[in-house]
Amino acid sequence: VTVYQNVLHSRIDWLLDDSIVYLDINTGGEVFNVVTRAQESGKKIFAFDITRKSMDDGLYDGIFSVERPDDLVDRMKNIEIE
Repeated sequence: VTVYQNVLHSRIDWLLDDSIVYLDINTGGEVFNVVTRAQESGKKIFAFDITRKSMDDGLYDGIFSVERPDDLVDRMKNIEIE
């Protein structure tokens, strides 16, 4: 698992192509339309209840309580890599 806290705009598509999951867990606003780009790339999208950028539950494959981060970790451990 690699978590990037800061990414250059020019690398976003490359990173999404190389990823299985996008974590919508930053507390700021959406940057570079990345959540939509992750969805368009067919990535699983997980978020915490207080960090999600969209109120559309259908966008997410999992929304987790920030008070129970282990639930997110457990879900990620059970992702099947294709």
